[in-house]
Amino acid sequence: MVTAFTQTRSRMRGRVGCAVCILENKEIFKEQLRLSDDASVFMAELKAIEAAIIAANAHHCPSKKTYFLIQISPTSPVQSQQPHRPIASIKSFCLSTRKQHANYWTKAHVGTEGNERADRYAKEATTKDQVDLHIGLYIKHIKAELTKAIKSEWQNQWSSSSKRKGSP
Repeated sequence: MVTAFTQTRSRMRGRVGCAVCILENKEIFKEQLRLSDDASVFMAELKAIEAAIIAANAHHCPSKKTYFLIQISPTSPVQSQQPHRPIASIKSFCLSTRKQHANYWTKAHVGTEGNERADRYAKEATTKDQVDLHIGLYIKHIKAELTKAIKSEWQNQWSSSSKRKGSP
């Protein structure tokens, strides 16, 4: 049986990374991706899962009867029932391959070989100088950043104002 492990790392030195490690008695594939610094853990996890499915299907599981497991976190966005476009894309790809897939969670840091490797690879991905995958910002994130900037500017102006109440 082929087992794919995915991991993400975020905000290590302000960077985001994800990784895939595929085992079949031994490591047969690994991929490390550094995402743009503003990428969310949600998007990093989706990209790792997508990479695992594509790699397992394209390179390592030629048989139509191949069954492989993708080990994911319990908070994985793929577990969500919300209609996010990337999730729908991953599920659609899984159905189109005519192969059996199962997703399940593996407890972290208990010595599971593939999971530990994927974790190490995700951490290493954050040390890459070059970004492998640029993720666009969601409108919700843009609005939040704008609100934060506006509040910060207002605070700076208020703090430096000589007309504020209580100033000498």
